[in-house]
Amino acid sequence: MVMLKAAGVVSAIVLALGCSDGEDSSGIDDDLFSPAVFADPPLEFGPQARWWWPGGAVDDATLREELSQVAELGYSAVEIQPFMSAVTNADLSNDSRIRTVGDASFLERLRTAACTAQELGLSWDLTLGSGWSTGGVGIDQDGARQLILAELTISGPRSYEGPLPEAEPPTWIDATNSILPAIAGFDENATVVSVLAAEVLEEPESSPVILGDVVDLGSSVAGNMLSWEVPEGTHRVFAIYENRTLHFPVGNAYPGPLEAARIIDHLDRRGVEAFIDREFGAWIDAVADCSPRAVFVDSFELVGELPWTTAFGAKFESTLGYDITPMLPFLFLAGGESEYATLAGAGPPRYQATAQRGLRAREDYEAFRGALFVEELIDPLGAWLQDRGIEFRLQAHGGYADVLDAYGMADVPESEGLYGGGSYDFLRLAASAA
Repeated sequence: MVMLKAAGVVSAIVLALGCSDGEDSSGIDDDLFSPAVFADPPLEFGPQARWWWPGGAVDDATLREELSQVAELGYSAVEIQPFMSAVTNADLSNDSRIRTVGDASFLERLRTAACTAQELGLSWDLTLGSGWSTGGVGIDQDGARQLILAELTISGPRSYEGPLPEAEPPTWIDATNSILPAIAGFDENATVVSVLAAEVLEEPESSPVILGDVVDLGSSVAGNMLSWEVPEGTHRVFAIYENRTLHFPVGNAYPGPLEAARIIDHLDRRGVEAFIDREFGAWIDAVADCSPRAVFVDSFELVGELPWTTAFGAKFESTLGYDITPMLPFLFLAGGESEYATLAGAGPPRYQATAQRGLRAREDYEAFRGALFVEELIDPLGAWLQDRGIEFRLQAHGGYADVLDAYGMADVPESEGLYGGGSYDFLRLAASAA
């Protein structure tokens, strides 16, 4: 998704929606061409439009007027996205209503639009929150997390006593913000996950460093100090930290500063539950008698040095039968994993193990990460919507699950020409899932 210049509240961007798996309600014989129906198709086959609101800066009269215009033009549905496309700093200074998405007045306007659409015979959809990817205010510790790899080179034999290498801001933060401001700096509140070391066997200039066996130095650490009898050779010491990505929803119009909102943890259902409990559930409750046809989850565009969640290691070992900790250095990719900064493809591994053990560990990590993404995000969100009789529209790309599999879990799998360079093969994934 990209932010496009929009005039007024309505953005006349026609959607090419994916195929719903529901039954045909038109009563039309698919095997028989009807010139009359082709010339004057039922409303349900009309075009559908993204209806972009400037945050909460809308009023009842305008909403009713614009929905009437949409209906008169033959549209069948609108998708409401309350965010800050084309909103300027001057607009923000002049209209305090823009950054009110989620408050009581916004919910009243949302209900006005929902019930007016219903009265006019229009279907309406709602994006999962303001901006993208999904997030909201009050998320904080339930926001997206990552691992950071800090390193130190020591030659032995010798006795070493000194501080652990410190976590530093990864390069993808500036690279991402230079493309699209989405990261609120670097989280200094980092927790040590493990301290490891390995002998450097080979350090080529143009390919990943090759390491020997990894040893756990946890018992040699007190506070942030390491005391270690270094064996002969050159060794790389790794301090691996966990912290928050500080990724915020691009273009969100929640109250407070733009950077105060947080992308939810997509690998722990607590992130989904926190967002539903503190934000989105109130939106759906406000329109309970004029419920949306579907909720739309835009493409994910997730980021992280090494995407992680606090329970990842324990769940990995329980599922795959081995501890991933000694293999952590081999999981990190050069340049990190920002969907914005790696459009041309992710970088190579920062380190390699002998006998391709690191590559196999990375494969296991990616497969488990994808399964966790489905189990902790897509499944509970889909179930929550199903319980309320709301369809699940999904752009599965930019996340961690197998794209084809994830598309297949949606009621309406949806693609876009902006991702993958408009590749025909990529666009066909959604159709194949449907």
